[in-house]
Amino acid sequence: MDLIQSALSRGTAYLGFLATGLLHLFVMFAVAFYLLRDDHKLAAWVESFNDGPGVFEEFAHEVDDSLELIFAGNILNAVVTATVGAITYSVLNIFAPPEVAIPSAALVGLLTGIASLVPVVGMKLVYVPVTAFLAVRAFSEGTGWGFVVAFAAISFVVIDVIPDLMVRPYVTGGSLHTGSVMFAYILGPLLFGWYGLFLGPMILVFVTHFGLVVAPELLGRGDGGDVATTDATESPGEAVADTEQREHQQADDATTSNDDPATSNGGERPAEQPADPPDESAEDETE
Repeated sequence: MDLIQSALSRGTAYLGFLATGLLHLFVMFAVAFYLLRDDHKLAAWVESFNDGPGVFEEFAHEVDDSLELIFAGNILNAVVTATVGAITYSVLNIFAPPEVAIPSAALVGLLTGIASLVPVVGMKLVYVPVTAFLAVRAFSEGTGWGFVVAFAAISFVVIDVIPDLMVRPYVTGGSLHTGSVMFAYILGPLLFGWYGLFLGPMILVFVTHFGLVVAPELLGRGDGGDVATTDATESPGEAVADTEQREHQQADDATTSNDDPATSNGGERPAEQPADPPDESAEDETE
């Protein structure tokens, strides 16, 4: 009876895990489908809240370009890591003792590139088990410990650290600061788990472009904010040209006012003449 209950509980747990995974997969494909099919409608709906090309449109374009670079950069980083791993392990296998030779060295290198898409652990999912396998072989054969240590050190430095901390920020950063992208890839998975590989760089993109595009516009609004911003960004030549244009405009206004007969008398209209007083003699005759 206890065996049946244990089997049922395990089966229920597995079914729950499977159902959750299928639900997440369905939501992912459904969202991707409707975004690909109705993206122009969504863009038109968002643009309906804006009077025209402005800050929001610029912010959206900058975020879109940076996200495209980051997500395409993850795939490119995996390709670079796989290439480096395949070459490194193939060359390293030439100097390996026969007892502890790397099994399918090129394939192991390709698998490290695929594993680089996994946050935090990444390539360790591949080269740590291979190192353990080589260590068991060296223990059973009584030789090859130096190669096992060299394999582990080269895997950690050349395959793990260099691509993840030096190559990935350059191929995924775009206009973003390389150091900030590197910390986003490090802190994102540590703070958010598996999702942090994508969520960390996304937060970095939104915060960076908000500070570069939206924040200056918000701070520039206010009493005299636009004028001060315009004057501060003008070059000396533009300032002189604006001053001359204002003087010419004032001179034209003065000429126009002098030509107007209503305001030719010192810029003031002539005073109205008082009406003639009533004729007193006519009143006397009436009486």
